[in-house]
Amino acid sequence: METSVLDQQRLLRLLRRRFPLVVLCGLIGVVLGIGYAAARPASYAATVQLKLAAPSLIQGGNQNAVSAAREATDELAILQNKEFIDTAEQGASGDPQVSVTAVDGSDVATITAVDRTSAKAEDGAGRLADAYITARKKVIAAQLSAAGGQITKALDDIDKQLDKATGARESALLQEQTALRQRVVDLAVLQSLNTGVPVLIEKSTATRTGLSMPTLAVLGGLAGLLVGLGLGALVEARYGRIRDEEDLTGLPEYGWTAAVTQRRAVAGIDQGSLERSFLKPAAFVSSHRPPGRRQVLLICGVDDWSDVSTTVLNLAKGVAACGVSVCVVDCAESDDSITIRNGLIGSRGLIDVMNGSVTLEAALLPVPRVSSLPADAHVLPSGRLAGELPEHVAASAFNELVAQLNREHELVILSCDSIDSVSTAACAATADGAVLVVNRGRTTRHRWEAALDLARSLDLRVSGVLLASRSKASRAPVPQHADPVATPVDT
Repeated sequence: METSVLDQQRLLRLLRRRFPLVVLCGLIGVVLGIGYAAARPASYAATVQLKLAAPSLIQGGNQNAVSAAREATDELAILQNKEFIDTAEQGASGDPQVSVTAVDGSDVATITAVDRTSAKAEDGAGRLADAYITARKKVIAAQLSAAGGQITKALDDIDKQLDKATGARESALLQEQTALRQRVVDLAVLQSLNTGVPVLIEKSTATRTGLSMPTLAVLGGLAGLLVGLGLGALVEARYGRIRDEEDLTGLPEYGWTAAVTQRRAVAGIDQGSLERSFLKPAAFVSSHRPPGRRQVLLICGVDDWSDVSTTVLNLAKGVAACGVSVCVVDCAESDDSITIRNGLIGSRGLIDVMNGSVTLEAALLPVPRVSSLPADAHVLPSGRLAGELPEHVAASAFNELVAQLNREHELVILSCDSIDSVSTAACAATADGAVLVVNRGRTTRHRWEAALDLARSLDLRVSGVLLASRSKASRAPVPQHADPVATPVDT
C-alpha cells in the first residue's frame, strides 16, 4: 500500500514538473491521430449472409446432425474456393477483398467484401452471393431432373412388366409403381419449395471500417501522454533539478536537510531577519552538534551554483545567535569565496598565519555586516596569496591550526568550493563531517548523485544538506576592495 502511494506521489510530482513536456507530447499525439485519420485511404465493408445449399435433401431420407454438418462444410469449401471467388468477381466495378466465414454451429455463411467505396464493396459481396446461389441452383435442378428421368424410366419398365405379370408378381409391381409415382410428386413439391437451394438471408449496407477520427485523436493523445511521461521520467533522471527534500535520494539515514533563503546583505541579526536568512538555526545546532561537543564541519557545494560563501556566513550568524561560538575558515579559491565576495582581499588570513607572518589572533575578523551576537562569530580569510591556498591547506600545520581554532570555538566551519575542488579534497581529512550545499532549482539530480559518490571516495561523512534558494541580490557582483571592510579581533 505504501509503495502504491509513493508511486502515485512520484507520478504527480513528475506531472507537475514536466507538465509542459507531457502536454506537448499529448497534443502532438492528437495531431498525429487526426493526420493519420485524414491521410489514410477510405475503406468500406459490406456483408451478405446466406444459407448454404443442401443437395442431399432432394435425394430423400432424413439428414442426421453429422451428415448435415459434413455437407455444410463441403458447401463452405466451395464458397471459399479462390478460383470460384475470382470467377464470381470478374467484371466487378472495383477490386474488393472478399472473405467468407461460417457462423459456428449452423449452415449459414457470411460473405464480407472490403473496398475503397461503399458501392464497390456492396457489389463485390453481392456478386459472390449471387454466383453461388445461381451455381448451386443449377446443380440442384440438374439433380432433380436426373432423379425425375430415372423415375420415368423405371415406370416405363414397370408398365412393360405388368403386361406379362400375374398374381403376386403383379401385386409387387403395382406397389412399386405407386411408390415411384409418389416420388415424382415429392420431387415436384421439393422443386416448387426450392428445397436445398441456398437462400439469401441478409444483405447489409456498406459501412466504413477502421477507427473514427475522434477515436484516433483520443488514442493519439493518450499515447502522446504516455510518451511524454516516459520522456519526462528520462529527463528527470538525467537532467532533473533538485527542488525539494524529496529529490535528495541517497542521503544516509542520519542525514538532515534544512532550507536556506540567501540574503547577501543582512545588516542586523534580530529574530526576524534570522528566520529570513536561515530557517531554524537552533534545529541545526541541536540536530547536528550534540551538546558539549566541539566539532569541525566542512561545508562545500554540490556544483558551482551553490553559493557556499553566503550560506556559510548566514549559518555562522544563525548558530552564533543560538549561543554557539563559531569560526569560519575560508578555504575556497574561487571568486565565490568569502574573502572575495565580502571585499576582504588584502586582509591578513590563513596563508599569512601558515607562513608565520602574522599571528592567528591578528588574522581573525568578526563575521561581516553583523553588529552584535550572543556568542563569538569569527572568520579567517584566505589571505593575501590565494594561489598558494591548496598547498597550505594540505600541510600538516593546517590540522594543528584547525585544532587550535576548535579549542577556542565550539564549531569550526571550513568553507570550501564545490565538492570536486582541490580545497575540498585537502580539507576532507580534517573535518568531522560535511554539509553539502544544493542550489534549489539549479543543481541536477545527476550532479547530486555524483557528489555523493565523490564524498564516499573522499571518506567524507555527509551529515546534512542545505537547500539554498539563491536570490537576485545574492547573485549580484560584490565590489572588491583593496582594504578589508572588517577590523581584526583582539583576543
